[in-house]
Amino acid sequence: MFMQNSNLMPLVSKKVAIVTNNTNCERHVQYYSTLERYFIANNWIICDSFDVDMVVISGCGFHNLMLEKVKNLLLELESIGFANNVVMTGCIPTTHEEEWKRSFSGTLVKLNFETTIDNLINAVVPYKDVNLTNIIRPHKKSEITEESKIFHIKISNGCIRKCTFCVIYKAKGKHISVPAEEIKAQFIKGIDDGYSKFYLMGEDTFAYGTDSGTTIIELIESLLLIQPNVEFNFSNMDHKWLVEYIDDIISLCKRGAIKNLHLGMQHTNDELLIRMGRGGTDHKKTYDAIVKLKTACPYLFLGVDIIVGFPGETETMFKELLEFFKNEKYIDNVQHNGYSAVEGAPSSSFSEKLQDKVIISRFVQMTKVLESRSPFNRLQTETNFDVTYQETKDNDYSFVKDSFLDQC
Repeated sequence: MFMQNSNLMPLVSKKVAIVTNNTNCERHVQYYSTLERYFIANNWIICDSFDVDMVVISGCGFHNLMLEKVKNLLLELESIGFANNVVMTGCIPTTHEEEWKRSFSGTLVKLNFETTIDNLINAVVPYKDVNLTNIIRPHKKSEITEESKIFHIKISNGCIRKCTFCVIYKAKGKHISVPAEEIKAQFIKGIDDGYSKFYLMGEDTFAYGTDSGTTIIELIESLLLIQPNVEFNFSNMDHKWLVEYIDDIISLCKRGAIKNLHLGMQHTNDELLIRMGRGGTDHKKTYDAIVKLKTACPYLFLGVDIIVGFPGETETMFKELLEFFKNEKYIDNVQHNGYSAVEGAPSSSFSEKLQDKVIISRFVQMTKVLESRSPFNRLQTETNFDVTYQETKDNDYSFVKDSFLDQC
């Protein structure tokens, strides 16, 4: 919560356009919606055009396609002669740092360095005093119904892995768990506001507590002691946690506490998983845990991430992955990406890179095999997830406006 001091606010409000290249990552949505609250707190008008005093780009950098979206946006601003301040923040100032050193003349603001924006706009309410958004509206087309109302809580920052294909860890840093008391305070606020569905967020949610001598299971149980009649959804979790916590997860699912999980599976070939930095838990153990979980809790919605075209993926490996999904019947949603050699990621220097046309071909083949389990095939978007997935896929950028439902 923040308070505005009207005696310190400028007499004439300035205008800002906040734009993003990704409305689908809930951690990124929470960040840019918090930025919107921040500018409102400082008496700026949020606009959905470029007739403004400042453009703030909240950029995701997980894939080179995201880089191209931001570069296209910058070209558009140049083409219309935009001469005011351009600020770039989010993960992308760090994930593609070398690119911006070569080509960007605006203000780069890395995560956790938002004091730069404070100084730029002479903020009366500093960014650090604005609470993270709990009730997000990721896109203007997203319909917020009683059924879809979810209270979002970030439980950790950073990750414990260094996946060779990823550069997000450079922006987010090492894994740090949010203190349990802070999480409980947000949880109680959500309960008091009438929420029964909670989304616990982090780069690797089930790594919670590995830095503080506790576990994600202990956190969940402590929240259930406060209010047992709630359900939890989770953002990304490493596949090893599913194997390690399988019995606890099944118990929580049977009690109705867990309704949605998303697993970073990435591939079915163990050799390739090692090259990806995802070794240590072989695929058979992971899939055995998936079968055990979905057999015990068939109503659980289970999503996974996979990558096709990673350096060293042979035709045989890819065919095995295709066959796996042709026969597999337990996974509900598959977010699949063609490999992207993001500058600075360890795998960008790997040998045995595949040609772009091969990666594209494999992506297309996988899309066909997955049918309705692929967001790319669900053209009739029935959920907010599908709306934001299509929005992120089809557009270089979206304007951020009315992205939160919290009270200021």
